[in-house]
Amino acid sequence: MDTKIAFEKIQRIVRLLRDAGELDQAIDLCVQSSEDYKESSFSAIFPIMTGDLYMQKMEFDLASNYYISFLKKIKKNKKIFSRFAKRYYRLKRIWSKEKILRFAYKLLNELQEDNIDSEILNWCKELIKDDLNQIINISEEGRKICDLIKDDSQFNKFVQYARRMEKENHVELKHFLDKKILNRNRDIRKFRIDAHCISIYERLERNHDALKIATEILSIKTESVVVRSIFRICRKIKDYTIAENVISTYPEILKKSDFNIQYELVYYFEAQDQIEEVYGILLQTEKSNIHSITIQKTVRNFYLTFGFIDEADRTEIRISELSSAGKKVSGRFYTEFKESEAEVGSKIKELYSELEHQKQLAAISDLTTGISHELGQPITNIRYTVQFYYKMFQKKFSKNAMFEVFDSILEETNRMGGLIKRLSPLTSSKNVTMKFDIVGRIAKRIESESKRIDKKYIEFKISPKKEIFIEGDPVHFDQIISNLLLNAIDSIKQDKKRNGNLIQIVVNEKKDDVNIIFSDTGVGITAKNRGKIYDPFFTTKPLGKGEGLGLFIIWNLMKMQGGKIYLDHTYTDGARFFMRMPKKPMYINKKETC
Repeated sequence: MDTKIAFEKIQRIVRLLRDAGELDQAIDLCVQSSEDYKESSFSAIFPIMTGDLYMQKMEFDLASNYYISFLKKIKKNKKIFSRFAKRYYRLKRIWSKEKILRFAYKLLNELQEDNIDSEILNWCKELIKDDLNQIINISEEGRKICDLIKDDSQFNKFVQYARRMEKENHVELKHFLDKKILNRNRDIRKFRIDAHCISIYERLERNHDALKIATEILSIKTESVVVRSIFRICRKIKDYTIAENVISTYPEILKKSDFNIQYELVYYFEAQDQIEEVYGILLQTEKSNIHSITIQKTVRNFYLTFGFIDEADRTEIRISELSSAGKKVSGRFYTEFKESEAEVGSKIKELYSELEHQKQLAAISDLTTGISHELGQPITNIRYTVQFYYKMFQKKFSKNAMFEVFDSILEETNRMGGLIKRLSPLTSSKNVTMKFDIVGRIAKRIESESKRIDKKYIEFKISPKKEIFIEGDPVHFDQIISNLLLNAIDSIKQDKKRNGNLIQIVVNEKKDDVNIIFSDTGVGITAKNRGKIYDPFFTTKPLGKGEGLGLFIIWNLMKMQGGKIYLDHTYTDGARFFMRMPKKPMYINKKETC
């Protein structure tokens, strides 16, 4: 279908949905169409249509965001720009003066950040200039601060007023910075004030403006704090182009032993995948700051992050010595220490995730191997049976011999079918979600399984007796409880006690979860087997008495519904499991299980 015809068709459908009051459906269609046709010359129409629909819903903040998106997509055309202008004036009639000012600044900032066509940017500035000019000299700080920016002689007062404005009236502060600081001439007399404005722009998320000032004042003085600001902002925006230009212009900064610079160079060289340079920087930092416990701890964290374990151990010894001497983590560089600590935590999570992935791959490999073995044996039996009787039938056909063939094949296929049925909860594509009482279902599973044994032999306890509801797949839940009950019953039978045999289930309801404690007084699980119980086909039962799939299936079914199961290693009277299940299911893709 021709793109223009497709657009016209979508517009008609959107109008029909809007007229029918189906605004959410109309919005969804616009958003999806914007993505489907993002490369088309007509794509700008969808954001403005979406914005108009949100206006009709009276969700003006969302509407304004889509109007800005429209402006970013249009080409240089005054007539098309007027569509945006109409929406801007419509918002002005709805919003308070302060709100429209914030929108005007957001608009200006986003267009500058996206390097939009200069002519469209100028049209925008002309459109919003009256609103921006309304805030000049609104506050006492605004009037006073103008007298403080001429030179650094009153730097401390400037910082005091700027902080107050940033907290109480950041819209006016943005306007002041843009008008008085951003494009003024740089010289050494105003260096400290301009350098402080870098951090203000950074906090206001005007990163490109912060970089502009930083690179300009760096030509006056290669102050380490300014160099660090450039590298930090480049790290934040994930683009080190300006930082690389700074290194080319001022190569001496790589040799500085200033912690401000060294700290950011660690991240810079990591981004360049130059781990040898990272190691060199950390070694230099460690040696240059041997008396600072804060910096030593930061270096230790980086060593751990990059896997330099011996170096981390060495640094740990120095940290212990400094601690014994009464040294404490100081306020200076505390932020860097905490950030490096977070990096270690992130690395541990990454390694844990990788370990979990490896465990999953190993489990899949074990499962595949086990299935191949379990299915391979009956298939081999069938093949040899058929071959044997095939030769026999060539000599003499016997009706009884034929029945023996059929019986053997049926027995082996039943065996294969049983294995596949056991694994079916993990391979089924159906996820039935409904609300059910877990206490009631546990009671039913106990009643069902207890019919197989003498109730005088094993006592069952479940508490509390009240209903506790969760949402999930009740069939999967039944499978979990049944498998645990069967394991517990077998374990108690192995213990061969004639009394004192107990299976107890305690359910605790929390705000978002339900915790289940399942315990039995059977033989328990030995220490050497605790790490294997969730492995597929692992079993301590005699050959032919169990496939070793019960806990493997439980673990996967719990994971599929967003829950977890743990073995209590401290329990010595049998086996005890802790289970946590969310009240609302968080289904995991079945491909990720096993």
